[in-house]
Amino acid sequence: MSRVGKELADRIEDRRTDLEEALLARVYGIGDPAQVHDSAYLSGFRAAVGSAVDFAIATLRSRPGDDPPIPAVFLSQARLAARHGVRLDVVLRRYTAAHSVLVAFLVEEADGGERLPAADLKALLASSSTAFDRLILAISDEHTSEAGRRSADPREWSRVERVERLLAGEFLSSELLDYPLDGWHVALVMESPEAGEVIRAVAADTDRLLLTVEPRAGTLWAWLGGRSLMDSAEVAKRLHSGQAEMKTAVGEPGRGIEGWRFSHRQALAVLPLAEGRPVALARYEEKGVLASIQRDQVLVESLRRRYLEPLSGGGESGEALRETVAAYLAAECSTSSAASALRVHRQTVSSRLRSVEDRLGKSIAECALELSLALMLPS
Repeated sequence: MSRVGKELADRIEDRRTDLEEALLARVYGIGDPAQVHDSAYLSGFRAAVGSAVDFAIATLRSRPGDDPPIPAVFLSQARLAARHGVRLDVVLRRYTAAHSVLVAFLVEEADGGERLPAADLKALLASSSTAFDRLILAISDEHTSEAGRRSADPREWSRVERVERLLAGEFLSSELLDYPLDGWHVALVMESPEAGEVIRAVAADTDRLLLTVEPRAGTLWAWLGGRSLMDSAEVAKRLHSGQAEMKTAVGEPGRGIEGWRFSHRQALAVLPLAEGRPVALARYEEKGVLASIQRDQVLVESLRRRYLEPLSGGGESGEALRETVAAYLAAECSTSSAASALRVHRQTVSSRLRSVEDRLGKSIAECALELSLALMLPS
């Protein structure tokens, strides 16, 4: 069996690239590892795939009773998974899926070329199964031990982990964060190497408490807190006054731990809509509706087709029509106020609005909401 195992190990080695790609595709389908914002965990995840192939090859080449050691990266990944709240059943499902891919490759190679005798294949599969059992036991012990230790002593958790657990709804003492959660909060999500310096300056200028964590390199989660309400527009104004290039999203003020969580969710929702220079900024109060709309692609396409396409091209400038109807709606359907805002004659606004209604086939009053939403969409 040793000679046969060595031959199969050589064949597996020759197909290493294909095998690693198949393993990655399979295990990524069981919970996206990128949901854990830890560079060590993510880099270790890929390293573990390579080690899985090495472990399989070593098992094929080993003599009975001479078991290869469990790769250290498997054990470290089990500990990191426990620290970041990745459940043991998810971890084990990934290894089980990987094992099934490895067995499929093994059978495929055993069936190719000179056919392997059934007895030899059976012995190799039994050896592989025994090695897999040892692997699962070691990983389970490591994960369970780490999870138990960290659950018993929250002081062992990293600052990021404490914040993530609180955001997930766990009941933890905020004393470990040195930031009270019973007041008012404005959450920010910032992407810039200079984000920490900028938000510390804003906190000092506004006399606010500050909580920051860096869930991944280049991204900062921040909260400005205090006993009194703070307007998110004031936060945005102070951010705009800086010169550092960054991408920033600001949630609305929230009170207590639920407000702390919700403001953060709002900031995350509008981060993709941040725009401007040098500070690309999005405030939920201004961009929240658009962020919700853009998650529904059917709605987006429907609004474009029904309300924007008719207002483009042909006759009067589509841009002028959209600009006029936007000003009209912003002025609460006052023709005079829209004309003043656009610095054109009232008759010009009236003429453009009639053109809009002709193109849409209905009055603006009948579709004011839908038209307002359509006009929010990026051109």
